[in-house]
Amino acid sequence: MTVQRGRIRTIGHSVVNPRPRGGGSGRRRMNMKAFITEYIQGCATCQINKVNTYPSHPPLSPITPVENACPFETIAMDFITKLPPSGGYDTILTITDTDCTKASMFLPCKEAIDSEGVAQLYLTHILPHYGLPKKIISDQYLRMFCGTQQNNWHAWLPLAQYMKNSWPSATTKKAPFDLLIGYTPCVYQPTRSTDIPTLEK
Repeated sequence: MTVQRGRIRTIGHSVVNPRPRGGGSGRRRMNMKAFITEYIQGCATCQINKVNTYPSHPPLSPITPVENACPFETIAMDFITKLPPSGGYDTILTITDTDCTKASMFLPCKEAIDSEGVAQLYLTHILPHYGLPKKIISDQYLRMFCGTQQNNWHAWLPLAQYMKNSWPSATTKKAPFDLLIGYTPCVYQPTRSTDIPTLEK
């Protein structure tokens, strides 16, 4: 809306002339601000297009851990998508034990995976060890760094999962491995000779 020569020119509705029929120009100037304010407040088009500078925020629902929970009794599931193709995969399904150990599992999959496919991954990789969860939390976020060679990230997921689970959690102050199995497995071996060529590489 613009004001020009005592007239209000608007977009989306008719032109209105705020000039009073009686009185001088001083009176018109004094009443101009009040008229414009009142006009905007009563104009549906103006109110619809008005920017809300004080938007309301939905209340947050904090996730309260269950005391004495078993591993993977409450889990958070999320997808890391839009990754460069690697081994036929373009997405990572992350499954995190939220209440007990903070341990995470990284499972490669495709972005087109459906609920049945997710259930099959859980059946294969989680259920044999920890059973079915009592609660599933979604819309959690995880960021992961991929190196310059981004076409083989799926091969590094086991190591990334190990590193995540061997690092102390900010919540528990302990490594997820320590809470899950009582210790952090060692993956480093002393230098030794071997007859297996692939291990030498």
